[in-house]
Amino acid sequence: MKRILFPTDFSDAANNAFIYALEIAKAFRLPLTTLHVYQLPDISQVHLPHTLREVYDSIELEEFENFKNQIPLLHKLAKKHGLSDVLIESMMEEGPTVETIINTAKKIEAELIIMGTQGATGLSGLLFGSNTAEVMENAPCPVLGIPEKARFDGKIDHIAVAIDLSKDETAALEYTLRFARPFKAQLHCLNVNTSQVGDPKEKMEELRKHYQNSDLSCRFEILKGDRIYEPLSQYVEEHQIDLLVMLTHKRNFLQELFDYSKTKKMIYQAKMPILSIPEKWGKPAV
Repeated sequence: MKRILFPTDFSDAANNAFIYALEIAKAFRLPLTTLHVYQLPDISQVHLPHTLREVYDSIELEEFENFKNQIPLLHKLAKKHGLSDVLIESMMEEGPTVETIINTAKKIEAELIIMGTQGATGLSGLLFGSNTAEVMENAPCPVLGIPEKARFDGKIDHIAVAIDLSKDETAALEYTLRFARPFKAQLHCLNVNTSQVGDPKEKMEELRKHYQNSDLSCRFEILKGDRIYEPLSQYVEEHQIDLLVMLTHKRNFLQELFDYSKTKKMIYQAKMPILSIPEKWGKPAV
């Protein structure tokens, strides 16, 4: 990994996710780049040609003053949690939220994006939560979504990976192993057999044999259910999973792996962070 990108709107949910970002940056000894995205209003139809620039300038100045005031608070938060040794760089960019986050991730060659989600409570929460799901779907690198109810206790003991045995998910598993290693977490590889057709045991056994000599403890489980959401959620709760990993297959992640509303429910309401890995993601050197 080269660096971690942390988009923030300076909300309580974002500040909660900031602790996760700091802990992970420290574990991997990586710099953390915070990004604040803002938009200028579209007033092109308003007949104020002489004052238009002044309006934009005043908005940008206000955004910059807010940005300038918030950055010391982030450093103060890092110090409070004993994480002041993490190198923090800060950026402010104007543009559409999701597009700007993705473009910035490419520009700084981020190998992980960490974002907070506020849940669908109020307009700002709905928008920011939707942005997180959209970034997960389109990002050039893995994205870690942190629900506002999640609390980092200093440990990540159990990581679950939802795998589709009909696809090659080697890159996702390799990345997850690298992610889990600094935390010495146990890995749970889970496949939900919704079709009840065919026997996935053989493919699961192949995976087990491939990773049996890993330095981390790995479990391989086949779950049954009509929908993926229910058995996966039950397993996560029963085994006190700290982090759920999924390989995103573009729109499939939101429409086929789960139906869209169930995915949003998991992202918004769960207390557990979700790590989304793009389907074509390579094997990073962590």
